[in-house]
Parts: sequence; C-alpha cells; structure tokens
Amino acid sequence: MTLVVGETFVVMTDRPTLERAFNASLAVAGGVTAWFCLRVYRPGGDWGDLALALFVPFLAVFSAAVLWRALTLPTTTCRVDGARLIVELTRRAPFAPRQGRWRFDDIAEFRADVQPGHGSSWWAMAILRDGRRVALTPRTDIDREDIDRFVLEAQRLISTA
Repeated sequence: MTLVVGETFVVMTDRPTLERAFNASLAVAGGVTAWFCLRVYRPGGDWGDLALALFVPFLAVFSAAVLWRALTLPTTTCRVDGARLIVELTRRAPFAPRQGRWRFDDIAEFRADVQPGHGSSWWAMAILRDGRRVALTPRTDIDREDIDRFVLEAQRLISTA
C-alpha cells in the first residue's frame, strides 16, 4: 500500500502484487502437477494409476480457481481531495471495475475499524450521513499505522473544508 499526502489531498493506493504473484505461482504448480499426473497415468494400470486419474480434475479446478483469484484481485485507490471537496474510491479489476464518489457534505466521519472475523486486521471506513458504511480498504493485510495516518489526514481535510 502506498500513501501520498499533500497539502490539499491524500491518496491511498493498494496494489496486491505479492498476493497476485503467489496465486499465479499456485495456479502454475497445480497445472504442472495435473500435467504430471496425466503423463504418468497408464490406462488399465493398478489403483495408483486410477488415483492419479481421479486427482487431475481436482487439480484443474484448483488451478482455475486460483488463477481466477489472481486475475480478479482489485487495485484500490481512494483519493480525498480537499480542493474539489470530494472523496473518490476506485476499484480496478479486469472484469468488475467499481467507482464511488461522495461529497464532503455526505460524509460524517472517517474511522479505522477492526474487520469482523479478523482480530488484528484494520480497514479505513467512511461513515456516511445516511448511516451507510463504506470500506475504503477491502483487503486485510494493510498496516495499522498506514490506516491510522490515512484516517487522520482525511479527517483533517474534511474538518478544514
């Protein structure tokens, strides 16, 4: 995660590069193992050969699922712009890009909350005046200090507007 703080803006960008690389390597490992199982398989062999043949569909589904995860992890950018008085949230993923935009008047506060089910994982939240809560950092492995700094800078920009 990168955090850029300026006089009138704060931008938080989360690129899950390491997670993408790990998932891609798991997909390759699963594909190579499935290929090896098919290569070693002998039709009409013993029970070991049958087990290899039955293991291939599991490996193919596993590889496809992990590759899908690697390809669809979003790059999230949240920009709090004090000059234009807006908050922009962009999640860029290959198949499902999403954007959100709120004026400063629509936001009640920014808060660092612990994620449900993850005792030590934090995320930045925007609490809107209509009661909705928007997660500005969807992933769980972002450093707490970075989240706190982003929240403090965003609160500073909203309070001075």
